[in-house]
Amino acid sequence: MGSLVNRGSRARPKWYVKYKDSDGRWKMRLSHQPTKAQARNYLAQIEARVAKGKVGIREVGDAPLLGPLMEQWLETLTNRNARDDRNRQKKHLRPKFERYTLEGVTVAVLMRWITEQRKRVAPDSGKRLLSEGSIRHNLNLLSRFFSWAIEQGHATVNPVRQIPQGKRPQQAQKRDVPWLRPPPFPPLPTARGPRALLWGMGAMEPSRRPAIGCRA
Repeated sequence: MGSLVNRGSRARPKWYVKYKDSDGRWKMRLSHQPTKAQARNYLAQIEARVAKGKVGIREVGDAPLLGPLMEQWLETLTNRNARDDRNRQKKHLRPKFERYTLEGVTVAVLMRWITEQRKRVAPDSGKRLLSEGSIRHNLNLLSRFFSWAIEQGHATVNPVRQIPQGKRPQQAQKRDVPWLRPPPFPPLPTARGPRALLWGMGAMEPSRRPAIGCRA
């Protein structure tokens, strides 16, 4: 059974995984996982590959790149927003990840990508180019790609789902604004007695004003 080794500090850990590969040799590799729990999960995925007779961690030269795999995935899209998904992938995902391998996309890489998107501003106004909702949409699109890669046997883990909930982009909540403004209540009459009573009835029921001779 494999083990974990921290070669960093307690504040900034660097978790290495030690495992017995399919060739019978013990190997130690950097997991690129920010927490011990995620590194343990990564080790479990490596051992699951070895149990199937596969290499625990594929070498970079043998691992497929995301660019060609994403093109295959885009061809399978048949959802209503497939055209928008393809445009978003071309504009935001492919420039960042086309030269990455599946194993190279870690939680740390995704957190840096989120920060990069937040820092993108228009040169003339200095305003952000991407809202939190757009960044969240990009992240969800990448998650859908990894889900497809797992179904096709290309990947064993979806790194997007390993991002803690509190650190994911959150779409701003819309405030409830009444769409109808209540009509202003007419001023109270200064007269007293039956005439004031009739005026009040006419104010509350405008349709009866002609019948009772009230004026607003």
